Amino acid sequence: MRPSAGQFAQRRHRKRCRNGAIARVVEEPFADGMTEQLINDLSKIPGSHVPSLTASLYFNGKQATIPDVAKTLGVAYVLEGSVRKSGNTLRIAAELIRADDGYVIWSNTYDRPTKDVLAIQSDIAM
Repeated sequence: MRPSAGQFAQRRHRKRCRNGAIARVVEEPFADGMTEQLINDLSKIPGSHVPSLTASLYFNGKQATIPDVAKTLGVAYVLEGSVRKSGNTLRIAAELIRADDGYVIWSNTYDRPTKDVLAIQSDIAM
């Protein structure tokens, strides 16, 4: 089932390590900028319902389920992801999750050199 151009939210997540510890999110300013760029681009879709940056960033570092995030923001889909860095490469992972059942309906990983972070944000958000 393909989602409508309707309801989206973003939430950066922290990845659980094998030992259960919470891995540190690398490049937090970049991840916040990525969230802002995604909000900007998604909100241009006619009929979309995209929560503000402030509302989306509220969930950073909080333990919340996808249904809880979606209910709080009043959305049907949640876009979450992570940013990791290795040497001069950023890896951005993103998943679009249907809020009613928690299933991933789309995911992708992007590897980009760190030379121009603004270009990376724009490229991936498109």
